[in-house]
Amino acid sequence: MNIKNLKKRIEKNGSEFKNYRELCNTLEITPKGGNQKKAQLKEMESYLKLSKGKGYSLIIDEVYDTPKLIKKGNSVYSELTQILLTDFFMKTNVDRLHVSKSYLMQQVNMINRNYIDNKKDVDSYSEITNIDKNVIYDFYDTTDATLGVAIESALKKLESRAIILYTTDYIVQEEVSEKYRSATPQERQIILQTRDKLLKKHGYKTIREILFSNKQNIFKRENGKIIKDKLNLTGVFSGYNIDILQESIAEKQSNMIYKLLSNTESEGYKGKLNNIVVQRLLENAERRHKKVKGDIKVGFGEKWVNEKDKARFSNNYIKEIKVIVEDNIKR
Repeated sequence: MNIKNLKKRIEKNGSEFKNYRELCNTLEITPKGGNQKKAQLKEMESYLKLSKGKGYSLIIDEVYDTPKLIKKGNSVYSELTQILLTDFFMKTNVDRLHVSKSYLMQQVNMINRNYIDNKKDVDSYSEITNIDKNVIYDFYDTTDATLGVAIESALKKLESRAIILYTTDYIVQEEVSEKYRSATPQERQIILQTRDKLLKKHGYKTIREILFSNKQNIFKRENGKIIKDKLNLTGVFSGYNIDILQESIAEKQSNMIYKLLSNTESEGYKGKLNNIVVQRLLENAERRHKKVKGDIKVGFGEKWVNEKDKARFSNNYIKEIKVIVEDNIKR
């Protein structure tokens, strides 16, 4: 769908098209009939606002800067994510993978390369952007949850198709070979003991609390040093063991999905999924901001009990979330 061509045509000759066929020709797509035409018009609604003119004419009321998500519950996320995960699994050409959730998110274009780096060093990212650290912590906390559900749902559906088997596990990276594998029972005990020791040292009750606090970098640094010294491991993370049935992965897909697995098509669908993610994250941020504004009444001189609510209450919250999304999600 050539939206650039459409914009040029509107600038030159106006926004009214004499019929559906002329609009399709401008968008460089083949006109359809019957139910296929209805589906095609529905897809157009992601990119533009359309109304009827006189007779058979159609009027473009607006061309969206960011394609809009046509709501179908979570099916849009799930379908696109399944297609792109299958594409990724085929291209690896291996029978088994040990990967993190964020790595899969990056492979299907839900996030960009900056996401993981900035998440590891919130202090530096906050200093560079001049955005409150609590806004950044809130962004990563809510985004990991939102996108994590989409990845998990897609993996379950691919497993039900007998394309993969997957389990969640602690994955480690060996220092010498740099290979990834599941943690052994002995390694898991040391990982657990180390976490328990650091939680007590810094006065936190849960890992989640310390990972979304101003001591997260200290915790990660100390945890990494102990794991490296005791186990000769350069990394430990929660992730997936994924077994892939390469010999029949394409055969297991429907005709529609199979056709979408060429490099050209998969890149196009990566862009579409990324647009959906951007839109959903911004909509979620708007809801959080409105909710905290409606729920909390702050009097002069009162102290905030919850730093996250304080960040969401700020008039700059939406603007700052947009900057973070631009930096870490948009491709």
